[in-house]
Amino acid sequence: MHQLLNYQGGTIPSDSANTASAIMERDANGQCFASGINAGAEPAAAPTGSAYLSTTGAMLIGGQTYTTTATLTAASPHIAKCNATSAAFTITLPVASSSANLFYRIYKSDSSANAVTVKGNGTDNIQVGATGANTTSLATQGAVVRLWCDGTGWVAL
Repeated sequence: MHQLLNYQGGTIPSDSANTASAIMERDANGQCFASGINAGAEPAAAPTGSAYLSTTGAMLIGGQTYTTTATLTAASPHIAKCNATSAAFTITLPVASSSANLFYRIYKSDSSANAVTVKGNGTDNIQVGATGANTTSLATQGAVVRLWCDGTGWVAL
């Protein structure tokens, strides 16, 4: 029996290894794969007991456009397209202690001089290179920060 995993991490029992409406599936060994896209064996390079996602086709990842200050949550789309044409604004990340392994890609899409500030929640830091600070700025068109949470703060990748 396989377990279907929804986006929020809950489980739905399934007796099918390839249910068309599944988002993600975990096999009997705890390995994850996108149902209907890859029902094959664990890749040879994957460490034993690790989770993996492999696809031979397209994978949909949610995105949203922001034009004003917003606070992201675990349920927020993981790509944030920020248009600061009208004014500078801030995107605040979720609390790090409850966001381990979340990933966000935040980029500035417009050519205005208005910056988009990406801010850690409360005192959570964003580690960019060798330095950590509570904020980082996206000042130019196409500027991007890819962030992963380690459970104590955010790391720019």
